[in-house]
Amino acid sequence: MMMNTILEILFSLTVAGSIVTASIHALRVLSTDHFSAKWRYRLTKMAVALYLLPIAFVIPWLSQFTASSMAADVHSLQPRSASFVSEPFLPAVTISANTAYVLLGIWAAGGICFAAWQLYVYRRFIKELERTRTIVPENSETAILLKNLKEKLGLKRNVRLAYSPLARSPFLAGLWKPSVYLPIESGAGLDMDMVLHHELIHLKRNDLWTKALTLGVSALHWFNPLAHTVRKEIHIWSELSCDQEVVKEMSHAERKR
Repeated sequence: MMMNTILEILFSLTVAGSIVTASIHALRVLSTDHFSAKWRYRLTKMAVALYLLPIAFVIPWLSQFTASSMAADVHSLQPRSASFVSEPFLPAVTISANTAYVLLGIWAAGGICFAAWQLYVYRRFIKELERTRTIVPENSETAILLKNLKEKLGLKRNVRLAYSPLARSPFLAGLWKPSVYLPIESGAGLDMDMVLHHELIHLKRNDLWTKALTLGVSALHWFNPLAHTVRKEIHIWSELSCDQEVVKEMSHAERKR
């Protein structure tokens, strides 16, 4: 019985998340003028939440609670034979215990292998970054600019600034100890004010944690191709919505730059 319940929850999660993911892909026919990057990003985060939270099982619980309350109120006005029947949100499907164990074993093995590989790749990348990075001096112009932008955005967290040969373009890394990594040739064609503003917005919105959750979605739903596309969508719309946030108060000429 417990194994069947777990499979039902997993099925409800993958269906709910896939519906929103399919909607996100369908919205690609609209330009960002009609549906902005900020709202696409929010919709994609909703898909992440639905892949992880069993909302489909909360709905019938709420409906049963409401029905019970209504039944208690109407009981004094209705004959004893009157009753309320709450239909389940998902049809009950029972399979044998052996089949359930096999399916859960396959699912668990796939999820563990995917998560282990992603963790290994991430740790190897972070170690390589730490090994090759060059910390930017605190009295440098770039470090002072970073400090001023942090104050402007109301950020209290410590953010390290470093150059790295692994950085082809600026990026933010580190869930607990965030660092902004810059290409070694960072002076060539980069507007540091906009670059650092962009990366600090990622930090302020906790975008790294959102991306970490999308890896959790991919591990939990490794068998679902739509679930894997959410990682790409999160990356695209988090970047574009950050750009929109950076330029929202700029003139037309500054936006073009």
